[in-house]
Amino acid sequence: MNLVIDIGNSRIKWASTENSRLHGPGAVYYPGRPLAEVFTGAWGALEPPSRVVCTCVAGGQIGASLADWLRARYGVSMEFVSAQAEGFGVRNGYREPDRLGADRWAALIGARRREPRAVCVVDCGTAITIDALADDGRHLGGLIAPGVMTMRRALYEAAAGIVDEGEGELTPLAADTRSGVSAGTLYAAAAFIDRGCAEIEQAAGHAMSRLLTGGGADVLRPLLKGTYAPVPDLVLEGLAVIAA
Repeated sequence: MNLVIDIGNSRIKWASTENSRLHGPGAVYYPGRPLAEVFTGAWGALEPPSRVVCTCVAGGQIGASLADWLRARYGVSMEFVSAQAEGFGVRNGYREPDRLGADRWAALIGARRREPRAVCVVDCGTAITIDALADDGRHLGGLIAPGVMTMRRALYEAAAGIVDEGEGELTPLAADTRSGVSAGTLYAAAAFIDRGCAEIEQAAGHAMSRLLTGGGADVLRPLLKGTYAPVPDLVLEGLAVIAA
């Protein structure tokens, strides 16, 4: 049994894998919590894994802490994934291949395994990323924009008269600032996704399938005009391919 882990800026997602298939995926929100408590709650009862493969976009401290915990608990070393120039049926389109985020690289591998046609991979998290993958596995590049919560935090910090009052009503005719911020940021994210995918398809010269993943996918999907297939664990699916 292998263990695959995706450490984001606010959530850790994981699953056990056998033969590239996911079993028992889980997720936990970790900011502000003692890391040892988070790790023990997630994996304390786990059978010792043969291999642990991880993407980490949250900086080195949490990744190093988890590596130490796994080594002490199970005597296994964690393998950190980084983007390559080519691998697992995908050819990286970045001029500097290792600058592509590890989670985006894993998502592309998962998309290639799941969808052997041209595809746009939309990942909705702290950032919203759109990556284009050609029929032959070439990564054509993509787009990056702030995620919904990132937009809101930036607005709260930059505008003295706007404060965080929680979630408001989803309406284009907001009658209070809270709803204006909530709806406005959601509409902005949805518009970016639809427009971004449309522009990518126009640049590529053909239509593409669209896969939607990430922690913000569920709230954004009803607002999208295009057709998007939800794949909640796409990064983990890519990590499962790597681990196998």
